[in-house]
Amino acid sequence: MITVEYQCADGTPFPVRFASADDAAAMWRTDREHARDPRTPLGEALERLGVPGSERAYAEAGMPMPPTWRPGPDANGFAYYSPAPMPAEDREQMARATRALIEEHGSSEAIWRRFCLPRVVDAVDRLNRAGDGEPFAALAEAQAYGQQMTMIAAIANSNDLDLLDGACREVCGDDARMVAYELAQGHPNSTLRADEELWRLGRRLRSSPELVAALAAGDPAREMDRLRGEGHAGDFFAALDAFLGEFGQRAEVWDIGAPTWNDRRAGFWHQLRAVSADGVASPEEARAAAAQRRDVLAADVASRFTDPEARARFDRRRARIATYVDVREDRAHWQLVLVGSLRDAVLRRGARLVGRRLLADREDVLFVTPEEIAAGGPLRALVAERRAAHAGWMRRVPPLTIG
Repeated sequence: MITVEYQCADGTPFPVRFASADDAAAMWRTDREHARDPRTPLGEALERLGVPGSERAYAEAGMPMPPTWRPGPDANGFAYYSPAPMPAEDREQMARATRALIEEHGSSEAIWRRFCLPRVVDAVDRLNRAGDGEPFAALAEAQAYGQQMTMIAAIANSNDLDLLDGACREVCGDDARMVAYELAQGHPNSTLRADEELWRLGRRLRSSPELVAALAAGDPAREMDRLRGEGHAGDFFAALDAFLGEFGQRAEVWDIGAPTWNDRRAGFWHQLRAVSADGVASPEEARAAAAQRRDVLAADVASRFTDPEARARFDRRRARIATYVDVREDRAHWQLVLVGSLRDAVLRRGARLVGRRLLADREDVLFVTPEEIAAGGPLRALVAERRAAHAGWMRRVPPLTIG
């Protein structure tokens, strides 16, 4: 291991351990969109244990695994990825495999629905069935396999956007990429469906002054539990249970340290409060407005073509892009379900350790590693130390790039 010290935005020392001199010389970048906060020790360990699952997913698709998914350095819990481009021979193999999948299944949407999604669902089912003694490596491999199946679908899906970009470039120039994105908007998708159901739940909540007051309280979860226990607003709580029955296993972010919606922590109630506020339009209204903008733009772009063949190519590729956002967002939904399923499986292990009096709380398991658990030594003092260190890093902004 090679340790190099960097600095956080506030000047706090930021020591990083690299596995080799080559890794220390390479560039690594943070992913602030998907991994803003540091992971817990168990979260980091499971990411490394899951690599065989990632490799299996790409092998089944006939693709090389992109360098993005290489395990990153030990960076105080923060996730860093390699932005290095794939070698030319790997890119060619990726393109061949993508074409083979499209030829076999017919479209990028069909690749997702027929090839990737069934494997993702199987991975979720495996995690949900896992007992409290399931090896951590098996849990990590199942989650990583499902995660990378969603990324394989993304590779084929992004090909449709590239094709539309190419068809628009003749008449849109450098704006072609943004035009392609806009032409993909306004179609139904799983994220909008979840948003719409949450919005409807918020409308139902607004009909009860007691619920509105509970949502505005300092501890909305406790207040909501009190109202439920006292028998108030039964219709709302029935609707809440139905919503969570469909969407509750989604994690709030891509990290097993984050709660799921089923946990009904502060993040969930904050979202419900946001969508139930005055003046918040239905997500369906937003989708319809996007569809109208899309159709106006499509007519404008189509009118610019003078070559009938180029116009026909634009029309074909525009038709293909209609499922782009749906596939992308359905993948995101299942990624968060996979994370939530892994979290639930890990917490079952944590509850078992609480029963053996090795831990005080099931979530303490997030702050120890599989090796430390297997060693059977005292864990509570270690958990307290790790929790304090994690809380400290939560207050820091790490370097954007290292290496």
